[in-house]
Amino acid sequence: MDRSASHPPVRLHDRLLNGRRSRRQVIQQAAVLGLSAPLVGRGLGLGASVAAQGNGSVVISLADEPLTLENWNSFSIYGHPILRNVMEALLNRDPASNELVSELATA
Repeated sequence: MDRSASHPPVRLHDRLLNGRRSRRQVIQQAAVLGLSAPLVGRGLGLGASVAAQGNGSVVISLADEPLTLENWNSFSIYGHPILRNVMEALLNRDPASNELVSELATA
């Protein structure tokens, strides 16, 4: 028996339009849940156990593998952030004034 024709799935926007729950109520409940989640984790002691674990490695997530880890060839959007956090440049741009400032270079 095909139940999809006789009982269509109830979706969130259908509930909102039928007056069961207003958009304001949904947003308020989501905000309360988002603000209370860290407190629940702290009460369970999850934050302390994560902070206590240190194995000397850094794990990052990228959309794609870096093409290379050679500094002179780091023009991709995936490899540059890695190399920028591992190696230092001789010169850099000041984000406020866009002027060249020394990083490793000395005058």
